[in-house]
Amino acid sequence: MPDGLTEPERKKLATSAIPSLLVAGYLVNVTETGWDAAAYQEVAATARRNSRAEQRARPRCPRPRQ
Repeated sequence: MPDGLTEPERKKLATSAIPSLLVAGYLVNVTETGWDAAAYQEVAATARRNSRAEQRARPRCPRPRQ
């Protein structure tokens, strides 16, 4: 954690890393004192939007004819 952060800023920074860590396959354990629900919801919603946008941007390959 960077020096000079307030407690709410530390919680938000730590919590905002959780969705990326979960997607990468890490097991994440956060205590109540380190949890910021609003930050998690914001980051998770952004990740879902980005994931959907990436899926729409991928070119579709035609299915092989049988």
